[in-house]
Amino acid sequence: DGIRDLVRSRGLGDVYKRQVSTQSTGFFIRDSLDTMISSTYVSSSGLTSRVLAAQNAYEDNNPHASVAAHILKNEPGHNHHALSFLDSRAIQLGKPCAFYGSLGVVASMCSITLLYPLHISVYQTLLISLGFLCSLSLWSALSEFNLKKLEYDVYTWERKREKWECDNFIEGERKEMIEIYQNKGLSREDAEKVIRTLSSNTELFVDLMMVEELGIMPIHNRVSSQVFGIVAGLSLFVFGGIPCLVFLLSASQTLINPISYVISSSLCVITVLAYINSFFYGTRWWLSSCLTNIAFSLASVCVAGLFTLLYP
Repeated sequence: DGIRDLVRSRGLGDVYKRQVSTQSTGFFIRDSLDTMISSTYVSSSGLTSRVLAAQNAYEDNNPHASVAAHILKNEPGHNHHALSFLDSRAIQLGKPCAFYGSLGVVASMCSITLLYPLHISVYQTLLISLGFLCSLSLWSALSEFNLKKLEYDVYTWERKREKWECDNFIEGERKEMIEIYQNKGLSREDAEKVIRTLSSNTELFVDLMMVEELGIMPIHNRVSSQVFGIVAGLSLFVFGGIPCLVFLLSASQTLINPISYVISSSLCVITVLAYINSFFYGTRWWLSSCLTNIAFSLASVCVAGLFTLLYP
């Protein structure tokens, strides 16, 4: 009886070990999927209410708020698909808008500051500054268009290649992914279970290979390269026109020093754009504003140096 009990207990122990291994593998698969989905959600879906709530919970170190933020996605009547679609486009276009808008403000401020001491008319100063903004806007639009087109072309080509390799030799891709997960600390048995499960969905497995092998995140709700170029060019010209407008209003009223108003207004616009930009990149607004103002101060110092050299 004792021997039979010992054999029975060993058998139960083996069953328990298999159950633990299966559960551990299941947890790892779910964790991998959650990581991919959350990374894709943050990068492509933008700052929805759920992500904002989760970020606030992390900043406050509040686990209960984090739970509530994750439950929020299951609320009835909350259209997350429409929200994520709109927010993903907003965050994709908001980044170049804030960046090129700041560039336009600095460029406009510098051109007006350098042209004003030449004692030319206000309208001549504005025409030269606006001409400079137009050329810079065209360059920004073309460069942003080429950059986004190149990024998407590389992503499309690499994804087609990975898909082709899966269609022709899936076992080779599975072997590569198993080795990657083994390097991450999984046993070979668990890594094989994970990859066998994930590779049953070809599209998901291709996205996973793109992330793990190449470090390229999936692209969802893509905005066309042409739209990126248009947004970059218009943002630079529109925001860069604010210092020009301030200069026109201040100079037309014969104020003592219109340049001080131009610099002050430029600093205010730069600060607001930095504050908006902090939401897109998840940084602290005051840190983003401080870094932007430091860059603006350096640009002002450079302008002062050029002013000293040109007009001794």
